[in-house]
Amino acid sequence: ALVHVTETSTLYGEITGGVNNNTFLDILQENRYVNLWSRVEFSKTLYDLKAGFKSGIVDGFEFDIFAGYKQTDKDHVYLYRDGGISSDPSIKTWGNLSTPIYANIGTGHVGGLLKTNLIPYTDLSARLTAYFYNVKYVGAYAIHLGFLSVEGMDKKAWGRPSFTAELNADVKPINNLTFSINYLYAGGRKTAFNTATSPLWQVLKMKDINELNFKGEYQLTDWLSVNARLNNILFQKYELQYGYALQGFNVLGGLNFKF
Repeated sequence: ALVHVTETSTLYGEITGGVNNNTFLDILQENRYVNLWSRVEFSKTLYDLKAGFKSGIVDGFEFDIFAGYKQTDKDHVYLYRDGGISSDPSIKTWGNLSTPIYANIGTGHVGGLLKTNLIPYTDLSARLTAYFYNVKYVGAYAIHLGFLSVEGMDKKAWGRPSFTAELNADVKPINNLTFSINYLYAGGRKTAFNTATSPLWQVLKMKDINELNFKGEYQLTDWLSVNARLNNILFQKYELQYGYALQGFNVLGGLNFKF
């Protein structure tokens, strides 16, 4: 639903929901280190409500203030599982896997978005979002960690951030040439850690995501462009899933074709 308050200002709202199949291919896009013998159950998003107010009163400047709340039953987050876990103490197993833990999770967010092209040849955007969670473990599907128990574990949305920030800048100094800078920050992430030899759950703070990327692209023809990317310029070491460090600084180059 959209309501135009003025010619340049709009109130909007949206509500969706549905069944999340969580197929094997879906999960590999989300977490390639998932425990393959621990099936990821389907989940149900009962509702996903978003609402906000956006305005472009000043020509070349736009802002959007938004909030929302999503309720998903049998949602999943991931916990790290190390080696040495077996129901038979005489058998030594090895693993370096992420195992799903299930909960009914309510996710709320509030934030703002700013866009401007007032700077010559430049498009800028900045987005800030704060998150809060309501987590309730669910019955027999709560955890798939062999004989380990969730007893004593804090009820958290493990691995999910409490605050994110993103800054994007596209600079076009001449026709056909574009430079892009992207900065991403995500903080407040925590995880729980447990081993067969240390059955008590430990809460660990995950390192904040703090990544800066640069891209240059030149349009040679209507159907061909060449580009180069510098990723993780700040040489940060962090994890999206605990125990699995992402690649550090790297350089990519290539061609784009349009047919």
